[in-house]
Parts: sequence; structure tokens; C-alpha cells
Amino acid sequence: MKKWRLVLQNEFTYGELGSMVSPALKRARKEGVVGDTAVLSEFSRPSVLLCYYINPEKEIDLKYCEQKGITIHRILSSGGTGVSNTGQMVLSLYFDAPQYPLPPDAQGIMRVILSGLAEAFSTHFDVDCRFRPLNDLVIGPRKFTLCTCYLDGPIAQFRLAVQVKRFSLDVNRIITPPPEKFADKQGKSVSEVITSIEEAAGRPPSFPEVRDVMLGSLTRTLGVQFQEGDLTPREADYIARSKEAYDNPSFKFARTERMKFGAVPAGAVRSEYREKITRGPMISIVVLTREGRIQNILINGGFQVSPLEMVERLEDALLDTEVREDSIRKKVEEVYSMPHVEFPGLAAEEFSRIIFKAASGGGKEGV
Repeated sequence: MKKWRLVLQNEFTYGELGSMVSPALKRARKEGVVGDTAVLSEFSRPSVLLCYYINPEKEIDLKYCEQKGITIHRILSSGGTGVSNTGQMVLSLYFDAPQYPLPPDAQGIMRVILSGLAEAFSTHFDVDCRFRPLNDLVIGPRKFTLCTCYLDGPIAQFRLAVQVKRFSLDVNRIITPPPEKFADKQGKSVSEVITSIEEAAGRPPSFPEVRDVMLGSLTRTLGVQFQEGDLTPREADYIARSKEAYDNPSFKFARTERMKFGAVPAGAVRSEYREKITRGPMISIVVLTREGRIQNILINGGFQVSPLEMVERLEDALLDTEVREDSIRKKVEEVYSMPHVEFPGLAAEEFSRIIFKAASGGGKEGV
């Protein structure tokens, strides 16, 4: 069996783990400074973690978070929005994916690892835990995890947040997504679609208990053994650099209209459209058009996209494109055809339709 380093940490918040620690550990693994690594984290302070293509001004009550001392962080990873509290545990993996019996794509990696964990949770806690594509573990209709995975060359970064204890925060006050997000769900608010292992099992599990269940599942799925270790001085240096680069307002608010567009040009028409893809992401698109062409575009959503920058590449490709569905589809298909591109749950034709709908209707005159 291959040996992995296991780091147990409770120093960093969930937000700090995602925004500063993960980029540092992925870099160290990619450079060969360290071997394959698993990090298990517990938290003593609450925080919010925004994945890369989330607009905090549309999905988070920033004033409420400030009042409650809940810090906001943005990460270099696709996915949605996560809120951490003291009842949560996060499993983070950084590993050379081709060395293990896994599919070659991020979606496949999530499917295999999460399916193994679903079986482990079901057996140990006597619950009906299932993997729900694309990236959820559910007990009944409710999920109790938030998962992301993306590939940087052969190196996979996989993160799974597990709600172990009952949620201790008013999540509906923190996360305030538009109603379209729940279009394909039974629940119509965040609190109605999440649960915890404690609620499902009818007892409060311990963190060491959940840790052992997850590590045992990874041992069976990947054929690995874990040996406890610490972060290296090189990784500590990389974490400090990540804090400087990513723990600032310009990075956290980069996916807002005010940061992406600035002042709306005279004569421009602003239009906005949102749609929830069944078993896929919710997409929010804001477009500035002038004289029938796209002047600027902001595409946000809980994408599980790989490589991470592909949505930004698509935005760049669409600039000055005529607002015609065939013209937009051509640009989308060009991006989809690039090597190693994954847009799970969102076909090029469907994405093209949504972008065209956003660009062609419901606009407001700019100033």
C-alpha cells in the first residue's frame, strides 16, 4: 500500500483552509516538495467559503456575517458556497491521481471516492447514505456534505466538508441565494436541504469516530495507509504567500459586477438571467450589450469545472460576439473542445442557450 501523510489540524478556519492552506499544499504537492497528503480539519470559529465563481453580494448576507464575526473567504476551486461551524469536519486530499484506481476526470474521481464514503457511512451509522451526482452525499432527500474536486495536471485537489453535528448557525441568514437555486429540490431554503450525521443517526457522533470512518473508506478505495505528520516549513511559507494573494477584498469580490464591469458604459444595455440546471449548477449571467454585440459578460454559478479558469476563458471568448444563438454556440463549443476541459452537468448546447437568453432579453439601459 502507498503511504500518505495525514495532517490533523484545528488552527485554521474553514475559510482559511480553503483560501490559503489548500493552494499552498497543492503547490507543494505539484512541486514534489511533499508526497500525497490528507488533511482532516476541525474548527473553533465560523466562516464562509465561496468557491471561485460565486458572487458574495448576491449569495451572502455580508452585513449579518460582519455583525456575527463570520469571516468571508474565496477559494481557487469550483463549486458552491460553504458555511462552517464547530460541528463540521473537512477532509482535504492532494494527490497524484493517475497513481490510483480512479477515472481520469474530476467528476469521476468524486463519484468513486464519494460512493465509497456513502457505503462506509451507511454501514457504520446504520443510515441510508447515497452518492447523488454530481457531488453530494445525501441521507434521504437531504445532503450533509459539500464537495469539490479539480485537477491541475495530474494533481487532484479534493475537498469534502461533512456536517457531523447539528448546525449551530442560522444558515438561512448567512446564505441568501436566489430562489432559482432550489428549482429542482424538495426544500426551498438552505436549511431545508441540509442535515447532519447526528440528526440522521439519532446520536451525536464523535469527530474521531467520523475521522476513522472516512480514513477507512479511503484505505479501501485507494489502497493507501496513513501516517501522521506535520506541515513543512516550505508549506508554511506558501501559506503566508497565499494569505497575501487571496485574503483581500479585490480577490474576494472579483466576481461582482462592480469589480468586473466598473461603470456601465454609456449606451450599453444590461441584462440578467438565472437558471438552475436539473442535477447541475445554478447559472447566473449578467451581460452588457451594445449595438447587438456582447461588450462584457459575467458568468457565475456553482460549476464543477476543470480547469478552473475555463469560465473566464469563455467570458473572454464571448467579447464582441454578435448576440445570435449560433454565434454564441460557436464560441462555447470552441472552449468545450479545448484539451482536458470538463463542464459536468452542463452541455455546450444548453450553456449556449442560457447565454443567448441572458444576452437577448430583460435588459436595463446603462448610464
